[in-house]
Amino acid sequence: MNDLPKMALAHFGIYVVDMAVMADFYTRVLGFSITDRAEIRGANLVFLSRNPEEHHQIVLVPGRDAASASTINQIAFRVVSLAELRRVYILLRDEPRRPPKVPHLWPLKLLHLAGVN
Repeated sequence: MNDLPKMALAHFGIYVVDMAVMADFYTRVLGFSITDRAEIRGANLVFLSRNPEEHHQIVLVPGRDAASASTINQIAFRVVSLAELRRVYILLRDEPRRPPKVPHLWPLKLLHLAGVN
């Protein structure tokens, strides 16, 4: 018998160094919409979603020190096909204003190894 909770991932929060840069990247490049902004415990948060039925899927939270490494290992997005994955890879690879020091945005090394560059 499996007594594990019946649940699904709803959202995650990311501490960011530069809110404007990260909000721009997630909206302009990855297609998220800013659904809300709020001041919580003195911090100005930005809520993002790609799903109109979800208030937010990502919360950007200020406060990460520029000298500190990201604590995020990876974030995965589903795409509809290998062709779309290639398109996203090229979009990210060629993005001139990608956020610095955000390694979780560049896990597409597998595509490079597979010769998709």
